[in-house]
Amino acid sequence: MTSGRRPPTPNAAALLIVLGGRLREAVDAALAEHGIAFRHLSALGHLAADEGISYSELARRAAVTAQSMQATLARLEQLGMVERVGGTGQGQRARLSVTPAGQALRATASAAISAIEERLLGSLSADDAATVRRLLTELFLATGPAPNTSAGQGNSASPGRGQTASRPPSTGSTAP
Repeated sequence: MTSGRRPPTPNAAALLIVLGGRLREAVDAALAEHGIAFRHLSALGHLAADEGISYSELARRAAVTAQSMQATLARLEQLGMVERVGGTGQGQRARLSVTPAGQALRATASAAISAIEERLLGSLSADDAATVRRLLTELFLATGPAPNTSAGQGNSASPGRGQTASRPPSTGSTAP
């Protein structure tokens, strides 16, 4: 027998936390098949969009320390997904470049994430899906800039609890 009361309106933050966890698990599983994690795909996306970007700027965009970003990039270099170009002399800065293998991996991994997004938004109309993307982007941007990621903070290789990336993640997808 119902009492005529409606269930309480769900807390948006709690819903986003739970949904984020579910999506993170699905993305991690999809990317693990390719030997990478989301932090690697994000770094590839930022590098592809802005070759020559510094370690520090990549770290700021990912809300991690420069050391964490160096570890992420070292793994990508080890996998042959990025390479150092130039910088052979003293005082010359090497720049990182996404290799053809890195571009191929980025495309494959981005397609896997797009498939996950399709499963998430597939029951919505195209207009509603666009509205969800727009609102999530607005919420992302409204949460403010990345916190200070100086020594002792942001030591994971991807944004974690209490960390916010300074801009939406770049996976190579056309959706924000």
